[in-house]
Amino acid sequence: ARETRSRMTTPLTRNDRRFFLPRRDFGVGEEADSRYANSVLILVSLGTITTALSGGLLNISLPVLVRHFDASSLEASWLLLGAMLASTSTIIMFGRLADMFGRLPFYFMGMALMTVTSLLAGFSPNIIVLIILRMFQSVGSAMLLANLAAIVTVTFPPERLTKVMGMYMSALSAATLAGPPVGSLIADTVGWKWLFWSQVPL
Repeated sequence: ARETRSRMTTPLTRNDRRFFLPRRDFGVGEEADSRYANSVLILVSLGTITTALSGGLLNISLPVLVRHFDASSLEASWLLLGAMLASTSTIIMFGRLADMFGRLPFYFMGMALMTVTSLLAGFSPNIIVLIILRMFQSVGSAMLLANLAAIVTVTFPPERLTKVMGMYMSALSAATLAGPPVGSLIADTVGWKWLFWSQVPL
């Protein structure tokens, strides 16, 4: 119990696998702790926005894709359900693996997988290929979602955690709300391909 309390009250003084970024790169002292924590919060917020947009952009724009690919109702359903199935079936596994091997590799593998699949999805020749790419994209999303809240929790001291978690949830909520209207605008103006390509530079 004493060891657990020590880990909770001094999360920035231990150079172990719980750390998201290499702690030694930021030096020592309160100022270094602050720089480290702020850097982590920025990257976590970026991952949060990316994962929320990946689903939100597509939901309201689904009819555009159905018309373009002349997809059946079953294929259209799997475009959404396949992604949900891939995410929910892998998120617990990635959370456990990140506890064992570190969160940094899984964060960047997830971000890389989402970026590559977003790029390829815009070139999909048919709805089946798009469904498969969306499932792989959701696997990348699961890598991020399994670790984002945990990263914030171990980075910030308890007295700052409530405020920071509020900022994290605000970023998630804002991106979730922005997804459908932004997706509708993109689909109506520049075409369905940019529903995926717009995520690549982010």
